[in-house]
Amino acid sequence: MANVMILGAHGQIATLARHQLLKETDHHLSLSLRNAGRLQDVNPQRETVIDGDVTDTAKLTKALAGIDVVYANLGNKGIEDQAKSVVKAMDAAGVSRLIWISTLGIYDEVPGAFGKWNHQMLDGGYLETYAAAAKVIENSDLKYTIIRPAWLSNKNIIS
Repeated sequence: MANVMILGAHGQIATLARHQLLKETDHHLSLSLRNAGRLQDVNPQRETVIDGDVTDTAKLTKALAGIDVVYANLGNKGIEDQAKSVVKAMDAAGVSRLIWISTLGIYDEVPGAFGKWNHQMLDGGYLETYAAAAKVIENSDLKYTIIRPAWLSNKNIIS
């Protein structure tokens, strides 16, 4: 059993990850989010809810006590500052394993028409800030995985 901290626990991808972890593992989950009242279906035997902002580094450091893995599903224009706070808190708490959700295109790795479209949709504040956050993670001493999902939809279509 591991102790997993999910940052941004109310997000759609984080919710999917949370439910899968509950179903397929015996891990204990610490669920961190702003406005913790949004989580209604908490399993008190396996989940602890933490109300807070990840940019409060001191509070995050305390919350990371005993955590083995951090899964960060964060986002907004402050993502670089969030990354800095997460790295600093993890270092202070002695937690070394990070799974960081980012976005497709931060390395300009998408070729062709789709890559051009992706830039048109995400340039001007989104790709740049997520790339900067990834750089913070890469320059840390953490053992990290940066996941860059493509465009997601709840619709059952492929086009």
